[in-house]
Amino acid sequence: MAVLHHLAEQGHKVSQHKLQLWSLEVTYLGHTLTGEGKKLLDSRKLAVQNAPKPLTKQQMMSFLGLCNFCRTWIPEYASTVQPLQDMIYGRNLGLKDKIQWTPAAEEAFSNLKLALQTNTVLALPDYDKPFYLHVDGGAGYMKAVLTQAFGEKQCPLAFYSCKLDSVASGLPTCVQACAAAAEAPQHQGGSTLREVSPTFWLLWG
Repeated sequence: MAVLHHLAEQGHKVSQHKLQLWSLEVTYLGHTLTGEGKKLLDSRKLAVQNAPKPLTKQQMMSFLGLCNFCRTWIPEYASTVQPLQDMIYGRNLGLKDKIQWTPAAEEAFSNLKLALQTNTVLALPDYDKPFYLHVDGGAGYMKAVLTQAFGEKQCPLAFYSCKLDSVASGLPTCVQACAAAAEAPQHQGGSTLREVSPTFWLLWG
């Protein structure tokens, strides 16, 4: 109710039929929010899982758009999706041009669908608590998970991954991990971090 009062004081109006009051579950921007955390709507997951195999560049771009919305729930999204991106980017293809599937792309297509079969719930952030960022790097990629401690358990708030630049990708694996540790904090939204560590990936990697 405090939010509604604040909106009214600022001169904003809300649609009564869209209000979700006194509910244990709230649907918001493609997510379901509960006391336990947030998860993807089943419709979002099914859109990826039931998507047909793209045959053109435009169809692949649409499929990647569906997947990208879900990337926060996929621990190694960047490396998983790369073979699909390689099929359409850096090539002289029109939107309606046919794409050439490779074994690596076939595997990536299946793995993205499998990744959304788990019912992962991400914890909601508590801004009065410290955040922990666990990072690892290797094979040219950075992967990270942002967590907070709830009781004695570290709970994931979001997964993030990206391709390292060409210089970092050419470094030894142990040095790539250092490059990843330098890269990851830039994507965690400015929250105060207590620790940057690769150890949590023993559970998620």
